[in-house]
Amino acid sequence: MTPRVTLESLAAMVKDGFEQTAKEVADFKHEMSEFRAETKSAIDRIDLRLSQAAYRFELVQLEHRVGNIERQIGTQK
Repeated sequence: MTPRVTLESLAAMVKDGFEQTAKEVADFKHEMSEFRAETKSAIDRIDLRLSQAAYRFELVQLEHRVGNIERQIGTQK
């Protein structure tokens, strides 16, 4: 004998399904919020490193150019 499905039991199953789905959506939104924050932080760190790398590259170029000029005029340290 199969259990009888009543309107109330069907409504309870649907309600439980909606509540579970709402919880999963809320959890997903929270995880996405954390992911966005972590990604923004990582991008900020990369931007900082790249800006420092560009500065370092320019400094090395300038040191090389100054060294060449010093050698040409004979005033190298």
